[in-house]
Amino acid sequence: MKKILLLVLLVLCLSGCQDKEVSDQSPDLTLQDGIYVQVLKNQEGLPARIWVEGGKMSFSYDMLSSYLPYGTYSQKGRVITLVTDDKKYTYRFELTPEGLIFLADQSSRTSVIDRRLTATLEDGSLFVKEE
Repeated sequence: MKKILLLVLLVLCLSGCQDKEVSDQSPDLTLQDGIYVQVLKNQEGLPARIWVEGGKMSFSYDMLSSYLPYGTYSQKGRVITLVTDDKKYTYRFELTPEGLIFLADQSSRTSVIDRRLTATLEDGSLFVKEE
């Protein structure tokens, strides 16, 4: 009888710990409309910007480029995926409480025309929402 009671208590304790762990790791986050700006670390130049409004998203990472990545985005868990309207480019970001983190290895290639004027975009670059 003691073994059964001990086993039941152990199962209840472990299942309670598991529920808390899952909720801490994946809180419900939803991308909010607004402008998100790249946080620059030891870089000069203009930061990249992301505009989000009504299910649409634009991603301006090179101020000298005539092409503006613009399209619809989807959210699966914490991953935000922007697919341009012409279907040529895909960009992914991780949504965190701090903002958006650029996932370069899961995104189309990004490069800038002149690094003296525009900050480079690196994997893990953080974008914070302007207030």
